[in-house]
Amino acid sequence: MTRPLPPRFDAMVAPARLRPQIWRLIVGLILAAAIYAAVIALAAGSGWVFGGTDALRWFFEGATGKGSAPQTLVLLITFAGLALGTAAAARLLHKRRAATLFGPDPARTRRDALRCFAVVFAVLTVSVVIAAASMDFKPNLPLSAWLLWLAPAFALLILQVSAEEMIFRGYVQTQLAARFRSPLVWMVLPAAVFGLAHFNPMDAGANAWVIVGAAALFGLIAADLTAQSGNLGAAIGFHLANNVFAVLIVAVDGTITGLSLYLTPFSADEVMVTRPMLIQDGLMMILAWALCRLAIRR
Repeated sequence: MTRPLPPRFDAMVAPARLRPQIWRLIVGLILAAAIYAAVIALAAGSGWVFGGTDALRWFFEGATGKGSAPQTLVLLITFAGLALGTAAAARLLHKRRAATLFGPDPARTRRDALRCFAVVFAVLTVSVVIAAASMDFKPNLPLSAWLLWLAPAFALLILQVSAEEMIFRGYVQTQLAARFRSPLVWMVLPAAVFGLAHFNPMDAGANAWVIVGAAALFGLIAADLTAQSGNLGAAIGFHLANNVFAVLIVAVDGTITGLSLYLTPFSADEVMVTRPMLIQDGLMMILAWALCRLAIRR
């Protein structure tokens, strides 16, 4: 017999039960992708302002993580299209307000986001201090420039992680849970897709599938936190703290580096160095997940 949904998650899934048909979810995802692609096209067009005749090169440098701070900010802005597309899919295909993707209790959503952000930020601070004892991080942005970009970068990271959590956990996970009771469907499937979305053999080389696995683990953690809390707050807080460190503080050389204060002394495709680091990061994620679970239960 299939176990019932956790009570808080069951309340979050309730609006999805009005129109749970899988065909609606598929069409909704196509619609969300189309709107996202349209916003990316508009952002690419904005490159004419900054990049002149090399507009497309200017934009795609930022899109592949090899651009300057302004290029990286433009990349983050494009996630507004993903958020708008997900909200449109929920409204047009399922008659759901966008707010229902975040959970039934806005105050609890905000509280869980703040708690998990604080927990993960603390865990990752310890992780970076440990890493700094064994390697020399390379300076990237000058401190004055980094401080100048910090506020808009942080705001746009909130947009980016919120958009990703909206579609993977708020939309896909709840719509699948409205149709299927097994967590193998509503929890594991979105996490696997989230992992595959991070497949990048061009930059990661032989580490590409290891990074997919790490991203899938993150997807499982975010799915579980969403199920236990009944809102997106915990997953957003977890995701935001992780991306603040990965994008703003110490970026892996060869990834999204335009806004980071430091770079690692190795690149993403260096197998002998990065695989032990990925294992360490995975263990720290599991620790942070356990602590977040305790935080959202209180």
